[in-house]
Amino acid sequence: MGYLPPLSESHRQHAGTFAYKLKLLQQNIETFLYTVKRIGITPEMSEADKSKLGIFNNLIFFQLLTGIALPVLILYNAHNFPADGWIKVCLPALLSVGVLIMNAYRKTKEALIAYFFLYPVFICIIYMHGINLGVELSFVLYGILSVFFLQDLGYMIFSICFSMVSYFILAVVWKTYPFQLSQTNFTAYLINQGLSILYIFYGLYLIKTENTSYQGHILLKNEVLHKTNKEIEIQAERLQKQAQELDRLNSLKNKTFSAINIFGLAIGVAAFLLIVNYIRFEYSYDEALLNKERIFR
Repeated sequence: MGYLPPLSESHRQHAGTFAYKLKLLQQNIETFLYTVKRIGITPEMSEADKSKLGIFNNLIFFQLLTGIALPVLILYNAHNFPADGWIKVCLPALLSVGVLIMNAYRKTKEALIAYFFLYPVFICIIYMHGINLGVELSFVLYGILSVFFLQDLGYMIFSICFSMVSYFILAVVWKTYPFQLSQTNFTAYLINQGLSILYIFYGLYLIKTENTSYQGHILLKNEVLHKTNKEIEIQAERLQKQAQELDRLNSLKNKTFSAINIFGLAIGVAAFLLIVNYIRFEYSYDEALLNKERIFR
């Protein structure tokens, strides 16, 4: 059995350059995806809102990619496809761009309403035009995501009902479509189905990942708060001891001042009595003599 010859220096340099380019490409993709995730996020937002908006941005970006892939596949594979139908197929991608722009301008609520209401409407328009692209599973995802993203109960119920009714009508009741991607280009249809399923699982994965990350952040924050509370309790005990020591010193000071005041008062009263007694003695010196009025000094 022979042995492979060792790689030459040029081959090693080429392999090292290729690995470096792959790593650089990976870093650029991760940076770009992080930038997309941070669209519309402000420091004033809570951690929960930041997490939800990051998930929403990633989902919209991924759906933008699938929305661009569908018209491109149709353009290159379905030569008899009508032009107005191709424009309608481009509507979901245009909506994804508009939603990202609204998020960039801090219009998150409007972006959510536009996504969960207009996206199903645009898909229905495509199907009502007689075009079956095999994306009816997206309605199921819209209903799931509306529970996670929409805060208003009325909007949530309307989005779920509209998505489920649309799915039932387009996938079960209405089965006649003049253009079916599965018949025109089965490969493109399979790619579309795979992208739809991948989008569904990607959205659920993002929600699970972000929830786990948010829970970890909350736990870490709770640990920090617990340590802070411990430190506050220790400082409170120290302050309580210092307050007790100050009370003891104040009590001792007050007692000392009271004793000094009482002692000073006693000395003052004693001196006053001595002076009064001395004056009285001096004035009563001639009281025992007769004719004391005639004594001359």
